Amino acid sequence: MSATGLPYWLPGVPPKRSKWGRRVGLMLMVVVLAAGSLLVGAIIGRTPVQLNEALDPVPPRPSDSASDREWENYVGPAALALLKRQSEALLKGDEKGWLAPYDADDKDLIKEQRDRYASLRNLQVTNWQYRIDGTPDARSKTGGVHKFDIDLVVGYCFGASDPKACLPTDVYLPTKWEVGADGPHITGVDESPANQAGPRPFEVSDLVAESGDRVIVAAPPQYKNRLSQAVDVAEKAAENADKYARWQKVDRYVVFLAGEKEFSQWYGTGDIGQNVVGFALPLGSMSEKGVWQQTGIEVVMHVERLGNREEFTSTMRHEFGHVVTLLGSADVQPQPEDFFLNEGIAEYIDYGDGPVSRYPRLSNVTDYLSRSSWNGSLEGVKKTDDGLTGSAKYGIAFMAVKYLIDTYGQDKFFEFYQKVGREGEAADGVSSATFGESWTNVQKKIEDYVRSSA
Repeated sequence: MSATGLPYWLPGVPPKRSKWGRRVGLMLMVVVLAAGSLLVGAIIGRTPVQLNEALDPVPPRPSDSASDREWENYVGPAALALLKRQSEALLKGDEKGWLAPYDADDKDLIKEQRDRYASLRNLQVTNWQYRIDGTPDARSKTGGVHKFDIDLVVGYCFGASDPKACLPTDVYLPTKWEVGADGPHITGVDESPANQAGPRPFEVSDLVAESGDRVIVAAPPQYKNRLSQAVDVAEKAAENADKYARWQKVDRYVVFLAGEKEFSQWYGTGDIGQNVVGFALPLGSMSEKGVWQQTGIEVVMHVERLGNREEFTSTMRHEFGHVVTLLGSADVQPQPEDFFLNEGIAEYIDYGDGPVSRYPRLSNVTDYLSRSSWNGSLEGVKKTDDGLTGSAKYGIAFMAVKYLIDTYGQDKFFEFYQKVGREGEAADGVSSATFGESWTNVQKKIEDYVRSSA
C-alpha cells in the first residue's frame, strides 16, 4: 500500500495467455503502474465540514458590505442546506429537486446535470452525502451578486443492500456558486481531478445499466447491447469470488464497460496503452478522524479489446478476485511480496484449484525459464520485460500461491496474506509464525515447485 492508503500499484488485468506476446505482460502492468501514480492521492486533504452541520440553523444573510469572512461563514451552511435537499431529491427520484440548486438560465449546465441525474439513478444510487472540503472561497462581488468557489466532497454508494450500513466512497467536486437576491445557486461543476481518481464515469459519461443479485454493470449507451451478457458473466464471477470473502462480503460488485474514449478518460488514467484491457481501482473516503479508509473497488473493462467471451470471463473473474481480497485493506507500507500475493491470488480465483499442468500460462512459464536465468524471485513485471516475461511472472505468481495453498491450506495462506498483503507486515516474521519456517526456506520450495512443474 502507499502512504495514502491506496495500493501503490493499480491491480491489473491478467496479461493475455496466447503466444502473441505484444499485448501481454509488462506493458500492461507497468503502464498501469505509471497511471497508478496519478491515482494514489485520492484523499481529501483538509478537515471536512460534515453534512450534519447543514442541520444547524443557517446564519442570517450578511449585508452586501460585510467582509468576505462573514459571507464565507454564511454561504457554507446555506449551500449545505440546499445540497441536503438536493441529495434527498436524488434518492427519491425527484429530478426537479435535483436540478433546483443549479442556475436555471444556464441550459448547458442544466442538461449536464439532468444527464448526471439519469446516470446516477441508473446506477441505483443509494447514498449521496455532501460535505465541504475546507471553507468556501470568496471570489468577487458585483452588483449585489457574491461569487464563491466551494470544494465539495460527495460520499456515494451504488446498489447498497443496506444504505445505512454502507461506507460511502468519496468523489471530489469543485463547484462555483453565486449568491444574489434569490439566494445561493450553483453556476458551475468541474470534473474531479486526476489526483483524486477523477473524473468518475458518471461525471463525464451518460450511463445505462443492468443489474443482477450481486452486480451492477454500467456502460455508455453505445454498449447497451453488451450489458445483458456482461451481467451474466459478472454474476457467475461474483458467485465464484464470494467463496474467497475472508474479510468482508462484497455488497455489490460495480463494473463499468468502456470503449477507447472512456478508458482513457475515467479515473484520470490517461493513455495507459493498448495492452490494458481492464483494471480494478480501490477507492475510499476520509473517516471522521481524518484517516483514509478503503470503502469500495470499481472495475473497468475495455469491451473493444476483449475479443471473446472466454477472455471477457477470465478478466472479470480475475478482477473480482482483486475486489474480494483487497476490499477494506489497511493503509500500510508496500511489501516486496505484494505483486505475487495479489496477482497470484487473483489468478487462483480465476483458474481455481485444478491441476497446474492445465494452467493456461504454464507454457509461458516454461518458455521463460528456458530462456532466462530466473533466480526464484517473485518480483512483478518491469518496464523492460517483454510480453512473454510479463505473462510468465503472472504465471509464477499463480504457481506460488497454489503451492502455498496446496502445502499449507487455504486458512494458513490467507493468514499469511492478511498479515503481509493487507496489513503490510514483513514476510519473514509472518512466515515463521504461519508456516513454521523462514520465508527464505518457503521461497526456495516455491522455486523448486515452479521449476519441477514447468
